[in-house]
Amino acid sequence: MADSVCVFCGSSPGSDPVYLEAAADVGRSIAARGWRLVYGGGQRGCMGEVSSAALKSGGRVLGVMPKVMLAKARGHAVENDPAGTSNEGTGARTLQASSEDADRLESIAVDSMHERKQIMADQSGLGFIGLPGGFGTFEEVLEMTTWSQLGVHRKPMILLNINGFFTPLKALIDQAVSAGFISASNTSLITFVEADSDWGKHVVEAVEREGQQISSTSGYWDWNTTDQKNSTTAPAP
Repeated sequence: MADSVCVFCGSSPGSDPVYLEAAADVGRSIAARGWRLVYGGGQRGCMGEVSSAALKSGGRVLGVMPKVMLAKARGHAVENDPAGTSNEGTGARTLQASSEDADRLESIAVDSMHERKQIMADQSGLGFIGLPGGFGTFEEVLEMTTWSQLGVHRKPMILLNINGFFTPLKALIDQAVSAGFISASNTSLITFVEADSDWGKHVVEAVEREGQQISSTSGYWDWNTTDQKNSTTAPAP
């Protein structure tokens, strides 16, 4: 959807309270902008925090969860829970969805991790925001960036560099550029946002700014046509 933005983040809370604080601020800012939040459907950690904050601020939320991660809640079936019930993540449940939120909270259950990412990407017309997380977050961030590079879509990837969390990734990208594996021009596919406060404001502004810029350029291939000529020359990395 054109007014939706996807947030990739950890299903755990992290070791510093600032991670949950930032996730909540991002959720509030997304709702305040009138955007719909698309996320991985978890109820714990940063996932639960960003979605809970968006709902409490009157926002709309779509959670996309693999069926294997769903669990039957005590006393009622999953389909009667407006948030679904996910076993994903650690720590206390941070998503507290009330019955009043049910009409603004949608859940989609999918068969695979790939289908999860595909739907999240398809539903997020504005682009992607990355908050601190683990292997799953890393994989989602880099795959969506790769899709922009290839032209599967052209959407911004905004990483909130809280506590320097993504600084090593930035260094790795710079190293790949130096080594000739990533084109210097493609470093613009990821935007690192440095902020000590007002995290949501900064990332929302970055989504709008970078979205306009990336949509004016094209990726390596046009995936909307099957009439592609074979080429013996690979595009720049």
